[in-house]
Amino acid sequence: MGVKKSRTNGHSSEQSGHSDSMAGDMVSIGALQSDPANARRHNPRNVGLIEEALHEVGAARSIVIDEDGVVLAGNATIEAAGNVGIEKVRIVDASGDEIIAVRRRGLTQRQKTRLGLFDNRAAELADWDAEVIAGLARAEEDLLATMWTASEIEALAAVEPVNDEEGGEGFNYRTQFGVIVICDDEPSQRAVFERLSAEGMNCRVVVT
Repeated sequence: MGVKKSRTNGHSSEQSGHSDSMAGDMVSIGALQSDPANARRHNPRNVGLIEEALHEVGAARSIVIDEDGVVLAGNATIEAAGNVGIEKVRIVDASGDEIIAVRRRGLTQRQKTRLGLFDNRAAELADWDAEVIAGLARAEEDLLATMWTASEIEALAAVEPVNDEEGGEGFNYRTQFGVIVICDDEPSQRAVFERLSAEGMNCRVVVT
């Protein structure tokens, strides 16, 4: 499905022969499609926090779509926006050699601080879809290169590679059990990690 463009100020920017960044092409939010292969898994708390941000400080996050209106980045933002009644999306065509900045004027200092916190915290609350990640890893050898190591992919998807009788490759999903140790500071964390690793434990360092 292609994105249908509506006219602004009586004409479209394409027809006028120039780009007006303050009056970009407008489309209905319903014209966009969520990514059917999205590797990010969104939950009610994640989407709900974005909805709260939209109510409190308004829209401020750009998303990325392709030429067919499929959302490549920002699926949860579009979902939340639709839930709170936002109906319009302004399209800005970009070539990839420039950064698109959303400028918001008139925010109080509290709103500015809350906006940044909303943005970062909402992203933390989403999860990776283990099956999609495992499928991507199988589909193309270097598709996830520089983003995850082989061991990180295995741990994320909780799978172990296997070979079937006919020589084909696949994955067995396995249940994993772990214990989280809360440390007072980074030196304590390092000491616990080194001690448990020395005892043969499979440990990973995390910061939340």
